[in-house]
Amino acid sequence: MFYRRKIILALLQLFGGQKNKISLQKLLFLFTQHQTKAEYDFIPYKYGCYSYSANADLMTMVNKGILSETKTHFNKVDKTDYMETIKETDKKLLQEIKLYFGNMTTNELMKYVYSHFPYWAINSEKAEEIYRQSNWKK
Repeated sequence: MFYRRKIILALLQLFGGQKNKISLQKLLFLFTQHQTKAEYDFIPYKYGCYSYSANADLMTMVNKGILSETKTHFNKVDKTDYMETIKETDKKLLQEIKLYFGNMTTNELMKYVYSHFPYWAINSEKAEEIYRQSNWKK
C-alpha cells in the first residue's frame, strides 16, 4: 500500500474511523502544510483546498473495501492500526492536527483554512457565506 494512503487511514483512525469529506480534505491539507515533502498536492476548488490524488486514493480504498463511503463521509472499515505503520514525525503531526482542529465543525475548519490560507478559497462556493458569518473580508 502506498505510504500516503496510510496517512489518510491513520488520520481517519484518529477521528474514530469516520470523517466528512470536506473536513477530511481540510485536515489532510493542514497536515501536508507541515510536512517537509507534502504527500498530496492541492488546488483551490468548490469548497477550498482539494486534492485530486487524495480523492483518487480514497476511491481506490473504497473499491478495495478498506473504506466505505456515504454521500458525505468516509468510514474506515479496515481494522489495521495505521498509526503504527507511519513515521514518528507524521504520527506526531497527525496527533497535533487532531488536538488543534479535532473539535472544529466543518464550517469552523473551513473558516480557519480560508483565513490562514486565503489562496485556497478563491474558487470556493462557500467562501462568501463563511466570510459573512465571521464578519471578516476576503
